Amino acid sequence: MSYPRYVPQGVQGIRVPIDIEDTAIALIPTSDIAIPDFNSVPFKTQPWRDVPSIIITHLQIPNPLSPPDPNWESLLRFFLTPQPNVPISHGHGNLQDLYMLVTRIVIPNLIITNRVHIWDMYLTRGNLTTRCLLRYDAWDFLPRYQQQSPAVTKPRLYGDRTGNPRAILRSYVTPDGDAFLAWLNAAPQLPPQWPVNTPIPSQMAHHPSVELDVYLHDSEDWIRGMDPRILLQRLERVLEMFWWLASNNARLEQFRAARWEGVETYCLA
Repeated sequence: MSYPRYVPQGVQGIRVPIDIEDTAIALIPTSDIAIPDFNSVPFKTQPWRDVPSIIITHLQIPNPLSPPDPNWESLLRFFLTPQPNVPISHGHGNLQDLYMLVTRIVIPNLIITNRVHIWDMYLTRGNLTTRCLLRYDAWDFLPRYQQQSPAVTKPRLYGDRTGNPRAILRSYVTPDGDAFLAWLNAAPQLPPQWPVNTPIPSQMAHHPSVELDVYLHDSEDWIRGMDPRILLQRLERVLEMFWWLASNNARLEQFRAARWEGVETYCLA
């Protein structure tokens, strides 16, 4: 299958990897393509797509710098609420599909864009530390998120049942979470079209995350077998992470426009 080449959304005039067919991220369609594809399945056709438009809007056009934050638990409750003439299993299936969309496509795209930004940041401000609160992998040491999700601290609570994987998009296969995580953990490489003498900042190395890394490569079989009430809690946590990443990228874009002046306030010693 031919995938679109990666062009990071919301990033202009910056050195970016374009020709990357041989890497894991080449197999991830951009969110502006994937989300409409995900939502284009007719309601009366399998998999009976029915996702509240407000959730789709938040995913497509996040506005994390304008409070208040979405009440994800309230929005997700829709999937477990009986709808007229609709089997409750349809809501559960959509909840599973949404989880796969966010963890395999939406969050990876935000991470890719974040890494484009921080590469430019470290090339410009080479003295900055790796402990930058705007990095995609800074989640674990932020006080707001110090209390880890039960998904990490008590995984056995989520049961051992499994379900059958199914396609979440009409035009693309579901990306491989293991491949993306392996790409993150590999030594950073220059994109093919960049000058060979372009520096690779040492700060670009991925910091393994106790929580983020778990969500990026969750077994789809396991997610499909999870109790829907537990999956709702897990997806709520993942959407909080999505919103935080979108906020980080928005701030990084602002700092980049100012040639990174003042970004050191977000970097720890």
